[in-house]
Amino acid sequence: MKKLSRKLMMLVAIVSVAIFAFSGCAAKVESSVATTEEGAAAEQAPATEASTQEAPAKTMKFAYVANMLSHEFYQRCIKGMQAACDEAGIELVIADSNSEPATQVNNLEIYASQKDISAILCSPIDPAALVGGVKLAADNGIPTITESNAVEGAVTMVGAKWLDNGTKMGTWAGEWLKARNMEANVLIIGFPAFNDTVQVEKGFVDALTASGVKINYIVSVDGQAFKEKAMQVATDALTANPDVNVIMGINDDSILGAIQAAKAQGLDVTKMLTLTHGIEGNAGCRAIFEEGTLTGGYALFPELYGQTMVKAAIEAVNGVTLPELYITPMMMLDKDTGSQFYKLVGDNYELDLAALANAF
Repeated sequence: MKKLSRKLMMLVAIVSVAIFAFSGCAAKVESSVATTEEGAAAEQAPATEASTQEAPAKTMKFAYVANMLSHEFYQRCIKGMQAACDEAGIELVIADSNSEPATQVNNLEIYASQKDISAILCSPIDPAALVGGVKLAADNGIPTITESNAVEGAVTMVGAKWLDNGTKMGTWAGEWLKARNMEANVLIIGFPAFNDTVQVEKGFVDALTASGVKINYIVSVDGQAFKEKAMQVATDALTANPDVNVIMGINDDSILGAIQAAKAQGLDVTKMLTLTHGIEGNAGCRAIFEEGTLTGGYALFPELYGQTMVKAAIEAVNGVTLPELYITPMMMLDKDTGSQFYKLVGDNYELDLAALANAF
């Protein structure tokens, strides 16, 4: 993990881009499939209203091969990417893979073949399937930066030490339970398909077990990181184990689906310990700050995540040798600590990047 001073320097350097987050140069979202150079103009999505502030001349062009743009985590990542690109004078184009591995492979390979692409950012769906596209990009002089899960041949992976994230969550949960003299009947809504989520769950279980809290049982089910599936498997698990008092979701959809299932069975969620590895958007924020149904979570700060991906890509293009893991700051939050960083602006909870910079 990088030294704290480096993280602080990174945050100070990128906080200034927050003022650009909503002010100009919308990214080109190229439907569910990236376009070839010849077809790019026809496929470009309508641009938003131009900024009143003159944008810098574009010096590079980055392509983001997304997982699924319907998910708020990725939407907020893109806000961060766009802010950082606008600040640096970089054009950003985006292809949505709609959570389809084959579509993502196609998108990656199209961008890897385009001469005007300076770097590719990618949220892998099936890391093994992307190796060929990453190699094609590298052969054409285009570095690939992934997030959350590594792909062979990519210059770096932006994210965190996922086992450590889970460990910190489990330690925090143990302290919370001990302070209330509670035993633990645990339900985990996991996602065993990805290495990052497996590591988070392992760290959580190991740390909670080591905390000294009496654990009566731990049940883990696969919610596939989607709310509807999480609600379904949580309903079954809660029917079999109606005395669950700790629920950990591997992302916001997972915990929110489980909370909905618990409420449907007449359980008082406000008396449970409910945790997420995410705090990815408005729904998670409302559950913590307004509804009291989500005790807390390990915050991934997706807006900052996106900015960090762009920062790593700029360094790669400029010939900097990057570490295998490029850390983006994250931390454990509850209602009290989280209110320092998330502010309600209209109907949306927005991340206060300046306040966040002071925390690292």
